[in-house]
Amino acid sequence: GGGCWAGLWRSGGRRRGRGTGRSSSSGGGRRPGRPCAPLRFLGRLECFPVHGRSMMPEIHGGQGVFGSDVVAGIKPDRSCPFWPRPGEVILVVDSKGRMVKRVRHLAAEEGATGRAWVWILGDNAPLSEDSRVFGWVPSHRVEAVAVAVVWPPWRAHWLLKPPRRKEAIWGPLPP
Repeated sequence: GGGCWAGLWRSGGRRRGRGTGRSSSSGGGRRPGRPCAPLRFLGRLECFPVHGRSMMPEIHGGQGVFGSDVVAGIKPDRSCPFWPRPGEVILVVDSKGRMVKRVRHLAAEEGATGRAWVWILGDNAPLSEDSRVFGWVPSHRVEAVAVAVVWPPWRAHWLLKPPRRKEAIWGPLPP
């Protein structure tokens, strides 16, 4: 799991039609969440084209779908608690649109529920507008945790390490 971060993560009240507010119960005598996890995973998965060059060489940006990588990400919330960890790539929304950046640090306000922040940096520092420019990003601005580059096919690769891939698909594994 995400430790105290998971308990403090905040959706910020953003509600979108697809994939939000669905039940994750699996019913019967089965282990809760496990048999239905891949379906829940698919309901939370969304693809995002990358436009800038701030994440090169890991992720290539460009103009249009054929000139840029497309990243698949999981939208975390309390029903699908796939919270970002340091070193992982996330999709962030601000007034200018979406950005793809790497999480360097996580912070949570002590004693408060729902208040958390991320410090994000681009892999290509000279071309990146990131937390060095605008500071800490509130957790409700994080739209998704990037799982993989899915397009173009010759550049497709995982962005998560193997244990996190399993967690992304199956949910948190029991201790």
